[in-house]
Amino acid sequence: MPTEGAVTLALLQATHLAGWAFAYGALTYTYYRLNAQMLQFAGDGFEAFADATSGSLRRWVLGSLVVAGLSGAALVAATPGARTGTWWLLVGVKTAILAALFLVQEHVARQMWPRRRRAPPDQWPVERRRFFRAALLTSLLLLCQLVLGSLAHAVAHGSR
Repeated sequence: MPTEGAVTLALLQATHLAGWAFAYGALTYTYYRLNAQMLQFAGDGFEAFADATSGSLRRWVLGSLVVAGLSGAALVAATPGARTGTWWLLVGVKTAILAALFLVQEHVARQMWPRRRRAPPDQWPVERRRFFRAALLTSLLLLCQLVLGSLAHAVAHGSR
């Protein structure tokens, strides 16, 4: 029978992974699948579609990043294992990447979306390319989170 601590740790790990999975899934599906298909389907109506579908996505993505960050902090406090300098370095880099993800998402929401909404139709392709670059950066940062978390776990618990 698992101990209470083991159950708590498992729930924290599941919550942490769910936060990252939701952020990654929502962003990658929207950027790489939905928007690409709607651009082909909607043509000039794409900008209105993108504006309508992405407005509420920001809250969900930022919320999932908050869940991942808080559950990550709880995991740092609750996870047994070796806390070596390498482990702390990996956790510190993960924390810095989380901050970078917040900054990128805020930049997209507060700077890029207003500029895109005001852009004349001849500038839409330029704005779409900017959003695609932001999506690539976000995807890379999210992937780094996954890799660094796996490395930190391996460092703390040995590479079993």
